[in-house]
Amino acid sequence: MFEGVYYITPSQEAMFWGVNPLGANKATPTVLRTGSFQNIYLGGKVCFLLDTQGTLWAGGYNGQGAFGIGNTNTYSSYVALSGNYSGMKSLVLDDNYGAMIKADGSLWTWGENTHYQIGDGTNFTRLNPVRIGTATDWKGLYYGAAAVIAQKNNGQLWGWGERLSGILTNNVSISDGGFVKIPSLLSSDTDWAKVAVGTNIALAQKTSGVLWSWGGDDHGGIGRASATASASIRFNPAPINTDTDWKDFSTLSHTSYAVKNNGTLWGWGDNGYGQLGNASGQNSWVPIQIGTDTDWDRVYAGTDFAMAVKTDGRIFTFGGVNYFGQLGNGTFNTTGPEEFYPNMYAINVPGCPYLDKPHFGIDQLLQVVNPFNDSLNLQYAPMDQAELLLYDNTGRLLSRSSLLPSGGTLQIPTESWPQGLYLLQVNSQGKTLGSLKVVK
Repeated sequence: MFEGVYYITPSQEAMFWGVNPLGANKATPTVLRTGSFQNIYLGGKVCFLLDTQGTLWAGGYNGQGAFGIGNTNTYSSYVALSGNYSGMKSLVLDDNYGAMIKADGSLWTWGENTHYQIGDGTNFTRLNPVRIGTATDWKGLYYGAAAVIAQKNNGQLWGWGERLSGILTNNVSISDGGFVKIPSLLSSDTDWAKVAVGTNIALAQKTSGVLWSWGGDDHGGIGRASATASASIRFNPAPINTDTDWKDFSTLSHTSYAVKNNGTLWGWGDNGYGQLGNASGQNSWVPIQIGTDTDWDRVYAGTDFAMAVKTDGRIFTFGGVNYFGQLGNGTFNTTGPEEFYPNMYAINVPGCPYLDKPHFGIDQLLQVVNPFNDSLNLQYAPMDQAELLLYDNTGRLLSRSSLLPSGGTLQIPTESWPQGLYLLQVNSQGKTLGSLKVVK
């Protein structure tokens, strides 16, 4: 996410908030480019869009050939790359660099090469994509600070580039000041299930569910209990603890996040700007729980902030100083770094399931007078231990009502509520049974 959030809606629109590589920054969800898209890729000052026809579009900064189109020209609009990229397996970007695994499993890189991140054994800038080796069994790519981790179909992890970035393990041999010039085996283990890489942190989960880490340790972002504030780099992968119930995880700058199977949200590392959801300013060298909610589904790390998604699709942001509007709460911070944002903000994201789908299989549970005026009137079916929650379009909980097991009717006074969009949600025994959009 870097200093913004980019996403594709279910209707295939490209949206963003925060930093815009090609235009004005925005503090609320905004259309990035019109068209129908299937994926979006961000790398600092560069943004690539893959449309539904397989065309890849590049926008932003093209310094040192970041677009991979043979030049370093400046473009005021998105540029279509030649070829068709349907079925592309992986793509990573940085300010001046790109790497891709094509549909056939071949590996290609382009752009800046001062740290041997191209992986062809040289340190010459490449304005056009060059193929690295002849292998066709590459699966996924992950980019750190001038270094790349790539995974093969057999689960093994490989890497190349600047070793002092921290994400390249002790398994590789180095030369010429600490560079790994070609793809080299980082781990021969074949049971790596999922990988996340940040600036100088690598997180990887084994098929057993245990979460491992390695890399820069100056703020605690690798999450190991034995860590100290020594600004050291830990090149050897090791488990952060013995837990096996990690559902999702993410890292980027100096802070890492994870969601457990029980829906709790966790974080560790730098907390200088409230990245861990509290205003203490104290870093954490081990995972700590963020809040007490148990309905988190996914989490994404940005530069000094984070975005987390609940199981019902609601989106929240927290942390950072919000200079670029990356919290998506409609404001830009003009005060300075002394003002930061540890509290969570609920984001109304057009095109995402939270408010854009009219209902989620709730028709058989509720009958609602919609639109409504001075009161919201509804009839509900028999349900065990059920409750009705009502949210406004920012995700703020307005009311909570217990429902009779035998079914019944309910009237909620709404005379003082402003006109707009609201969300009804029915929960039972800790699970969401459905949601319904209503309008006043």
